[in-house]
Amino acid sequence: MPVYVGSTVHAMIDNVGWCSRTLGRSLSAMTETGRPPDESGAGDTPPTPPPAGYAHTDDRTWALIAHWGGAVFALISFGPAAFIVPLIAYLATRRESPAAQSHAAAALNFQIPISVIGAVLWILHSGSGSLPFGMNVVVGGLLWLQQLATGAIGAIFGAVAGVKAAEGVRYAYPLNIKIVK
Repeated sequence: MPVYVGSTVHAMIDNVGWCSRTLGRSLSAMTETGRPPDESGAGDTPPTPPPAGYAHTDDRTWALIAHWGGAVFALISFGPAAFIVPLIAYLATRRESPAAQSHAAAALNFQIPISVIGAVLWILHSGSGSLPFGMNVVVGGLLWLQQLATGAIGAIFGAVAGVKAAEGVRYAYPLNIKIVK
């Protein structure tokens, strides 16, 4: 029994030492390099190179989160919530990665106007119920179609930008207003 406990304690101490040496690196950096080799050389895995167009694998992940997250939220909310995920990605990568920050800023600059238009249309659509019966149906239906189109535009261009970001290319959104630099 003491041999079993002793070997377990030594294994735990070895693992804690390995964890303390890798403290401060990102999760992907820890999984890329693998565990350091022991005396026999076992456990050493070569690091995987980052995707084309990015300095690190986390850059690509954050770029995809910014573009695809904006597209999904634009589709789900018909516009008003489209800026939330690109804003989170921008704030998370602002000081760490210029490439991911650039993608997040581009997605945020496109999704902010989509969100504003979607919110205005939602307010107008909510207020159209106070119109007389025939008018509220017509005006409400037209506003609903415009809001549906706004959400679809945000989702389509966000998805295209996500595909381009996966390839390592920065996508230039159409009618992009430079709100965030």
